[in-house]
Amino acid sequence: MEMLNRLVLGTTVVLLSLAGCDSDEIGRDELDLVISGSRIMDPESGLDAVMNLGIKEGRIEVITDQDLSGKNFIDGSGLVLAPGFIDLHEHAQSDEGYRLMVRDGVTTALELEVGTRDVSGWYDQRR
Repeated sequence: MEMLNRLVLGTTVVLLSLAGCDSDEIGRDELDLVISGSRIMDPESGLDAVMNLGIKEGRIEVITDQDLSGKNFIDGSGLVLAPGFIDLHEHAQSDEGYRLMVRDGVTTALELEVGTRDVSGWYDQRR
């Protein structure tokens, strides 16, 4: 019986101390950037939901449906937040084409067909 009383008392102490922790306040003031209310899509985890994202020192620190605050704030309402898209077969190969791809979320564009005849000239154009 004494063992049961200790277990109940220990569990009660742990639960009461956790009740004082508000998970949306953990690390709030330490975040460098908060992007709030955007539709976050992550193909790796299958996440597709409207949530808030916190960034610290250039890395994603937290993704949550709870309110966050930080040094900088972006209202992401109505926007999609996702990892950069990879285009495995593109033909743009021009500054204007690359600008348009970035606007569509493409961060890696590969032309995997034939390349270019003048490889040195192609590199010279981009230096």
